[in-house]
Amino acid sequence: MNELPDHNEMLLSAQRNLSFLLKTFYLHFSQDWELTKTPAIDETDEQRIKRLLFEKEIFLQTGLVILFNSAEIYLKSIIAEKSVFLLLKDLKDSYKKHSFFDCLTIDAADLNNVASSISGVTFPQRFNDTYVALRKERNKVIHLGKSNSKAVIKDFLSAFLTLQEEINKVSLLKLSEGLFSHDGLEIEGILASAQGYSNNIIDIYKTFFPLDEILKEIYKLDSKPKMWIQCSSCHSTSSTLAVISKAKAVCLACGYKKGVM
Repeated sequence: MNELPDHNEMLLSAQRNLSFLLKTFYLHFSQDWELTKTPAIDETDEQRIKRLLFEKEIFLQTGLVILFNSAEIYLKSIIAEKSVFLLLKDLKDSYKKHSFFDCLTIDAADLNNVASSISGVTFPQRFNDTYVALRKERNKVIHLGKSNSKAVIKDFLSAFLTLQEEINKVSLLKLSEGLFSHDGLEIEGILASAQGYSNNIIDIYKTFFPLDEILKEIYKLDSKPKMWIQCSSCHSTSSTLAVISKAKAVCLACGYKKGVM
């Protein structure tokens, strides 16, 4: 058998998918976010938000497919690290003289449980829940043209935040470095620009998505964040730290957590 996939390249592909999605997300929402700073005309602010989100339905639906694809490739990379042949649906294909890419691989159903069993990795429950939910919604989009979920907006951001944490394992600040050209910039300029972009993205989250509710659900919190303040860990210039209580807080920019798993 030839053209065996490399588990490191598979992981990188999953991570690049999410980076691409973040860049596309920013391009889709940044201008409308700027628009929300101006007075609404012939509609209320709430009506304008709903209209702008409706115009992005195709992007959000497609985003669910990209998110699931990233999760699936990530899980398969974990299995492939043990042995790429474990990805084959029929192990008899392993001795045939053809490309691995021409073979059928194992089904996506329960792939998170299969990867956990083979690798010994215990995935966070929020990742498992996200994978199962994304697979269901992705199948709707692929086979029926769209998801009928009433919570696509919430599902999209909830899944992105969960997969960013599990697959990329870097902060939004770091991911934001891929959103702009570094030409002519010193390290200080790169860091400042990344902070500016990450601040904007978090503000977009707050403007268009039920962010407080999403954080409460994915981190299994007793209550929604009580306030947003600047983070002393990354010295954010915007309110990126969600304060849940005196003992619990999470920064969406640098990933700092206190009392939150």
